[in-house]
Amino acid sequence: MIAHIRPGVAVSELCQMGDHYLEEHGVSLSAQQDDARQIYAAFPPHWGHGLGMTWERPWMVESEDMVIQKGMYLAIEKALYQQEVGTVTYEQDMLVTDTGIELLSHTKKVNLLSERE
Repeated sequence: MIAHIRPGVAVSELCQMGDHYLEEHGVSLSAQQDDARQIYAAFPPHWGHGLGMTWERPWMVESEDMVIQKGMYLAIEKALYQQEVGTVTYEQDMLVTDTGIELLSHTKKVNLLSERE
C-alpha cells in the first residue's frame, strides 16, 4: 500500500489495495472474529490517519473521499489479531512528496504473513 502513495491517488483506492493484499495472504477482514485458527485485521477497519497536531484527516478508511496531496504527513498502520495469540500492530510515518513518500520512521520490516506455517 505504501508503495502506491503519491499525490493524486484516492485514499479509498489505497485502502482497497491494502485490504486486497491482506485477503490474498489469508487475513480475514470479517467483524466476526471467532475462529482461533484465523488471523484477522483488527476492527475497526482502517489503515491509518493524517498526522498534524493530533490524529487528523485523511482517515485511511475506504469511505474517505480525500485524495493524497504533496505535503501531507501520514501514519499508515495496521493491526492483526489472532485469538489466544494476541494483537500485533505496525506503523510507518511518512511525508508525501512530488513522486511518492519520504519515510520518516525506520522500523525494521518483517513479513510475518509470508512466514506463516
